Amino acid sequence: IGPVAELTIVNRVIAPDGFERSATLAGGIFPGPLIKAQKHDNFSINVVNQLQDKSMPLSTSVHWHGIHQEKTNWADGTSFITQ
Repeated sequence: IGPVAELTIVNRVIAPDGFERSATLAGGIFPGPLIKAQKHDNFSINVVNQLQDKSMPLSTSVHWHGIHQEKTNWADGTSFITQ
């Protein structure tokens, strides 16, 4: 997906190691979707929270590890820490 896309966060039961468990999945798949762009593209990813499993946290955020954020480092996902 990307650089302009919608990314839905959902709960699903998966068995990555043969044992079923509830998980939080980006795009409803495991592993999550590849997010790609070309150099100088601007990202606009609308994250849609559809988490419903009350045995897990229902809030979510995205931390963009390793992505240079020119003039948007305030939105990197972690309070008081910037790239």
